[in-house]
Amino acid sequence: MTTNPKTRKNVSKAAPVTSSMTARGTSKIRELVARYKWLEADQNYQTAIAPPENDADDRHYAEQERIISKLRTLVPQNYGELAALFRFALDDIKISDGLRSDRADLDMLSNIKDALSNVRYAERETARQEGMKTMREFLNERTADTFAFAKDPEVMKKIFWGNA
Repeated sequence: MTTNPKTRKNVSKAAPVTSSMTARGTSKIRELVARYKWLEADQNYQTAIAPPENDADDRHYAEQERIISKLRTLVPQNYGELAALFRFALDDIKISDGLRSDRADLDMLSNIKDALSNVRYAERETARQEGMKTMREFLNERTADTFAFAKDPEVMKKIFWGNA
């Protein structure tokens, strides 16, 4: 007797969250920027070695546009991602001597502006938590040392007689 395989029901009806981290735990923004730069360098190299009559080399144009469309929507989660996206947007503006016609640069800069306060708060909260953890460890260590010292019979005798 065979049974039909059960299909999984999609329980979540919420819109998908665009994460800026990949499955390997690396920054998706940094990976996309690196891939875009590599495609740009390869295109420049292929153009340089091509015969003069084949001047325009647009072999990577479609992939570069897909990368730009992804970078328009990703929101940075830490200072490293903020810096990478900001540097990429500024370099793109400098290279083209102005904004792109599809206004992708403005979208990236807007994402950076919107994410800046959240990133600053998250970094500050992380630093505060690390400081609290260090302080707890220090106090626990000192308390353990104090109890170990107070358990000594000679010390207890001095404390009892008020000679400590």
